[in-house]
Amino acid sequence: MKKILRIYITSCLSFYLVTYLVEGINFSGGVETFLLIGAVLTVMNIFLKPILKIFMVPFNLVSLGLFSWLLNAVILFLLTKVISQVKITGFRFEGLSYGGFVIPAVYLGFWETLLAGTVIMSLVNFIIYWLVDD
Repeated sequence: MKKILRIYITSCLSFYLVTYLVEGINFSGGVETFLLIGAVLTVMNIFLKPILKIFMVPFNLVSLGLFSWLLNAVILFLLTKVISQVKITGFRFEGLSYGGFVIPAVYLGFWETLLAGTVIMSLVNFIIYWLVDD
């Protein structure tokens, strides 16, 4: 039960941060929808992710594990199909400049937005599990 609750809280927090940081990933419907999204992500992470990991073993072996982030992309994509209030759309990233490091403005389409959300979700999950490791 403790593990399921940890996955639920992590899923909610990571999805919230993704919607906050990536303009093209949004949900509508308020708190009830947000809690439903967390529950669906928890179910997908508990039941679907292990099955997908088994099918992706050859790709992970060839890429030395770098292909594993694709699991979160598949789960995020399936989330948009299961819950109609979750929308992924393209958006224009206005760019960033900090200390001489410049990222130019660019338009991100559906797949690029999905990948950006996946990377952020993976990083947030990694950091949270690193902080609360038993």
